[in-house]
Amino acid sequence: MFSPPPTTGAHRPDLSRHTTGILTIAKLSTFIRTWLST
Repeated sequence: MFSPPPTTGAHRPDLSRHTTGILTIAKLSTFIRTWLST
């Protein structure tokens, strides 16, 4: 996964939040897929 450098996160908090949101959605979708396949 792409992770922005610390300087980018410090100057662009929106970008950091957006990246965190994408990672959270990815984790949730993976969890749901695993749960449904059980």
